[in-house]
Amino acid sequence: MKKTAIAMITAGMMSSTAFAVGLGGSAGLDLGVKVPSNVDLESETRLKGSLKKQIRAADSNNDGFITKAEAKGNAQLNNNFDAYDTSGDGRLSKKEIKAGMKASAKAEANSRGNASVSSNGSGGNGNASASGSASVRVNGEQARRDAERRANAAARAGSNAAADVRADGQARINQGSAAANSALSAGANAATNTSVKLSGAVAQRFNSVDSNRDGVVSKAEANADAGIKNQFEAKDSNGDGVLTTAEFKAAAKASADADGKAKVDADAEAKGGFWSRMFGG
Repeated sequence: MKKTAIAMITAGMMSSTAFAVGLGGSAGLDLGVKVPSNVDLESETRLKGSLKKQIRAADSNNDGFITKAEAKGNAQLNNNFDAYDTSGDGRLSKKEIKAGMKASAKAEANSRGNASVSSNGSGGNGNASASGSASVRVNGEQARRDAERRANAAARAGSNAAADVRADGQARINQGSAAANSALSAGANAATNTSVKLSGAVAQRFNSVDSNRDGVVSKAEANADAGIKNQFEAKDSNGDGVLTTAEFKAAAKASADADGKAKVDADAEAKGGFWSRMFGG
């Protein structure tokens, strides 16, 4: 017991001497103590221990992802959803949550700063004061992720705009092609149906059947001329049920050709019949 008491007294005296150096003068003792930081280790431990628990609690449909609606039940996930969602797909994966929570823990550690303690002694008395300072550093990793997310969003918007331009261009090409085909068809019909000036016997024949003098011959009017009637369907090139002067001229020519051939055939038959009667052929 005596040895223990002596040791305690000696230790107390040494401690007192170390704090107040000299009885008659003054001395200052600047400890410059830096508080050790084990925040990263603690944060990592908490992160591993609570990550699965938080995801399991928030993931109401158990699909392994946290939507914005699901994140409302977790203050940390809700407040940091956009920052954690580095892919910009509107949901958080386990990897994104772990990375985001780790970044938040580092930011918290950086904001704590360093603490320093200084002690001063004068004569036989000692005075102690402590001061702390905190500094917040910009989280470069989070800024990089935000920039990357914005760049991805801009790229998707640009791709969608390019697709819209291509679709609009193709639609305009199709419209132009249809208009060109329509113009060609109209031109062909116009060339076929162009009225021509009739003269002579053809003009007289046209006027004889164009009873209402409208410049075209209807199917009913064509019935007055057997030759034109027989050629009506063939020469009504656009199928509109009337013959223009150009179509009538073609029908009249075909009718004349048919009449001429019929006459030749009739003459041949007449001559053949004569010689046949003469010679009994």
